[in-house]
Formats: sequence, C-alpha cells, structure tokens
Amino acid sequence: MRTLKITVYAGYDWRSRLAVRVVREAGVYIAGTYGIPVDVEVVEVPVGDVDAESSGVPTVILEGRRVSSGSVPSLVDIVDEAFRLIEEEVAPPGSATPILAMV
Repeated sequence: MRTLKITVYAGYDWRSRLAVRVVREAGVYIAGTYGIPVDVEVVEVPVGDVDAESSGVPTVILEGRRVSSGSVPSLVDIVDEAFRLIEEEVAPPGSATPILAMV
C-alpha cells in the first residue's frame, strides 16, 4: 500500500491547532491499526482568530479531496474518507454494491 498524504492548511487560531492534532491522531490510528503509512503535512496560513472562519481555515485535504473546510474534522471523518479512497483504488471499475430487491 502506498502512503496516504493528508495536508492541513492551518492558521493561528484554536480550530487550526485542534485540526492538526486530530489529523495527526488519525494518522497514527490508521498506521497503527491498519498498517497504512500516513504522511501529515501542515501548511501554515497567516490567518488569526478573527479571519479564520471567513477564510475557510482550517482546511483538511486527503489525497486531493477536501475532508473539511472552516471546521475541525472528526477522526471518524478522516478515517472514512481514507477508506473511501482505498475502496475506489482497489475495487474493479464499474463494480458496485448489489441492491437486492425485496420479494
């Protein structure tokens, strides 16, 4: 399995600090529980408490997909998005979960 890359665009506000902490904990959880390496990158944006909410900071991106913007994501949101990405890579093209008709 390749390494999952999670990028956090964080300002100088409490939401950004908390988002970085949650993302790092999610990375440790994914790596420890499932054996999938995770690379967490933090990009500091010069935004403070007053401007953070209107500018969409913090923003969490997992492999090019936005997990959250302007709020702190939960650990579950990050893990779910990671597995959606993995499922899309592993599942054969055109496969879908079959829908069983009620008879």
